[in-house]
Amino acid sequence: MPSPLPPDTQRGFGARSYLGVMQRFVAHLAEHESLLNDLNVFPVPDGDTGTNSLLTVHKCTQLSVVEHIGLMEFAQDVAKVAGNNARGNSGVILSEYLRGLSNALVEGGSALQWQAAFRSAAQVARSSVSNPRSGTILTVADQVTAVDGRNVELSEYFLHISQCAREAVQATTGQMPELQVAGVVDAGALALSLFFDALAAETSGNEMPALELDVRTCALDHIAYDGPAHEVMFRFEGSSAAVAALRASLDGLGDSVTVSGQHPPYLVHVHVDDPDEAVRAGMLLGRVQRISVSRLLNSPDDAATSTAQPAVHGQLGIVVVCHGAAMAELLQSLGAQPVVALPRSEPATWEIRDAIVRTGAQQVIVLPSDPDCLGSAQLAARDAIDYGIEAQVIPTASIVQSLAACSVFDPQAGLGDAVTELSAVAGAVRYGAVTLADRDAQTPVGPCVQGDV
Repeated sequence: MPSPLPPDTQRGFGARSYLGVMQRFVAHLAEHESLLNDLNVFPVPDGDTGTNSLLTVHKCTQLSVVEHIGLMEFAQDVAKVAGNNARGNSGVILSEYLRGLSNALVEGGSALQWQAAFRSAAQVARSSVSNPRSGTILTVADQVTAVDGRNVELSEYFLHISQCAREAVQATTGQMPELQVAGVVDAGALALSLFFDALAAETSGNEMPALELDVRTCALDHIAYDGPAHEVMFRFEGSSAAVAALRASLDGLGDSVTVSGQHPPYLVHVHVDDPDEAVRAGMLLGRVQRISVSRLLNSPDDAATSTAQPAVHGQLGIVVVCHGAAMAELLQSLGAQPVVALPRSEPATWEIRDAIVRTGAQQVIVLPSDPDCLGSAQLAARDAIDYGIEAQVIPTASIVQSLAACSVFDPQAGLGDAVTELSAVAGAVRYGAVTLADRDAQTPVGPCVQGDV
């Protein structure tokens, strides 16, 4: 896609050019999201690398290039947005790569200076991973640093980088047993190569040739996986010594441990069987906030819930994100297809998409029940088009709003009329919550201290 902003012809590669790169990168990820998901077999064959990578960086394109902003400053803003929106193992590492890159960029820099920046990015990304393996996004990051930046124009250098990254991606299949079994390249490595494609296209004005990759020939559920059952992510505030101790503790509890960020709060990611143990490890060493827990693969108990059909059938289906088996049962009695999320977590995009398909309807309404789930719900609705299903999301912010909407749901109604009615009902609902204060704060009704209800 061409950048809507003029190139930095006077200053060379600057903030506007970098914004153009991020716009192209997001477009490339959106175009290849399904392919990346399909290729995703490591570290968990859960088919979400494309979605997680896209969700990690898609808000970066909303940044503005204000007057006099430098390349490094703008790139650091991009890295900050990516870090705040990082999803999954692939998203965390990708955001760390962008952070490492931003710390070494030079306004209008030469190819040799960009080579130093790529080296910084590779080092920062690798340092965030406790037990790095060959054949991953880190391998591709390392490979491109060997491309010589001396005596070459920047646009030509980026073309060499893009080609090197593509070759490194192709080589990942033979570098890891999990990839060899499935006969695929590493999905995270491919996602990073799309960033290099965007750099090459932005500076040369020509899009890179279409990707030619072998696709997976077996179903994801046929790929053996005996690792931890849950993905846990949270923000951690503590000293550098506490961060090191937390990393060591999580290494003993699970795998795929990453701790990212230059200053607190750090973003922590780990795959474990017992989410409580991972959170407790953080709470013993510092302050933990914004906890997210997701199932990596469906358990036998989940299967019974995920295959359940709504009690009411018609031309219109409805999907609702909720917490707890009792709420799921209530929603089914109202004719909805529930998507059950773990406490303080949101479901993966593929879980919502599969629920849309399970309704058996050609038109479906999706109620996310949480602002943090809205992006995943919208991506799932878009994915449903591939199944011949038209889905629309009503941005409910609470399960109370979703329940109110379900109470007037008519499976025989038309999609447009139903969206209008359910939106009006949900919008008329006011909701609240009871929680414990985790810190002293000033509230609209006065001060509170830690532990107050």
